[in-house]
Amino acid sequence: MSLPTSELNLETIEGLKEYGFEGFLTVRTLRDEDCASVPAETGVYLVVRDWTEPPRFMPKSPAGFLRGQAPSVAIETLQEKWIEGACVLWIGHAHGPGVRHRLHQRIKRMIRFGSGKQVAHWGGRYLWQMSGASALRFAWFPTDKRESDKLFNRVFKAFDERYDALPFANLEIEEQESEE
Repeated sequence: MSLPTSELNLETIEGLKEYGFEGFLTVRTLRDEDCASVPAETGVYLVVRDWTEPPRFMPKSPAGFLRGQAPSVAIETLQEKWIEGACVLWIGHAHGPGVRHRLHQRIKRMIRFGSGKQVAHWGGRYLWQMSGASALRFAWFPTDKRESDKLFNRVFKAFDERYDALPFANLEIEEQESEE
């Protein structure tokens, strides 16, 4: 599957849909259905927010501990990292080869972690300290490994060009093998 040649619009859910992202299901829906709607393929996934009011943060995250480390950070840290006007809050990559590194499992693990389970998905932990996190939406773009690396880099580049920052819940980024 080849990637779209159109410009990637990260500013709205409609723009992401036009580009080819699918899903846009809430955390609540995906948790209730055990992520049955998410394909077991490689690709890129996003966590998006479809409301514009400023976020409210909780002093303590309900997410799971990982290796004894608490997921909570100071509210001031979250407020400083927040990007006003951005609908994309997290960019994730499910690049295989094993089943645990496919869209279905990566999203499922992330949601389980946010629900308080001790699951290895520390990335994105800032999301779960937001009030109303169960209304956040997951979107995905299934593609083969080579194209998923390209798309992952493309999405990060587009976000950086627009906001001059990483998405709210991405604390670091590693360039993937395949260059544009």
